[in-house]
Amino acid sequence: MRPSSAPRVPTSDRPTSRRWRHLPATAAVTGFAATVVAANTLTARIGVLPVGFGLLAPAGVYAAGAAMALRNTVQHTLGARGAWAALAAGTVLSYLTANGHVATSSAIAFGASETVAIAFYGALAQCRVRGLLANVAGIAVDSVVFVWLAFATLAFVPGQLVGKACGLLIAPLLISCCRCLTPAAPVPAP
Repeated sequence: MRPSSAPRVPTSDRPTSRRWRHLPATAAVTGFAATVVAANTLTARIGVLPVGFGLLAPAGVYAAGAAMALRNTVQHTLGARGAWAALAAGTVLSYLTANGHVATSSAIAFGASETVAIAFYGALAQCRVRGLLANVAGIAVDSVVFVWLAFATLAFVPGQLVGKACGLLIAPLLISCCRCLTPAAPVPAP
C-alpha cells in the first residue's frame, strides 16, 4: 500500500514515458523504409508470382501494400516531411539490396504515388477515411508507373492492385494504434 504522503506522479511525467514517446513514430519510419527495401529486393530476386484469381504481380507487391499503410502512419505522426524522409531512406537502401533497374523504377513510382497520396492525406485532414482514399490513389499511380517502368508492360497491374489491397489490410490496425499512442503532427495553415 502506498503511503498517503507520497505524491502521485502522473504517467505522462514519468521518465520512462518520455523515453518511449517516440517509439511509435520510430517503428513506423523503420517499418516504412524496410517495406520499401523488401518490396524492391523481392521483385529483383524473384520477379513475378501468382497473387490469386489467375493474376501475376511483382514479388514485392505485399510489402509495397504494407508500405502504403505505413506511409499513412508516418505522415500521421511526423507529417509529410517525415514521410518523404522515410521514403528517401528506403530508396537509398534499395540500391544496396536490389538491382539498379528495379530500384530506379521503384523510386520513380514511389515518388509519383507518394506525391499523390501525401497530397490526398493532407488535403483530406477532416475526412474520416482519408487514409483509405490516399492509399487508393497512391496504389493506382504506383501500380501503373512501377509495372510499366520495371517490366515494360501493364499486364501485371491487376495483380498489383489485388496484392497491394491484401498488403493494406493492416492499415487500420497500425493507424489506430499510432493515434492512441502519439499526437498527430500539426497541419500547416493554408
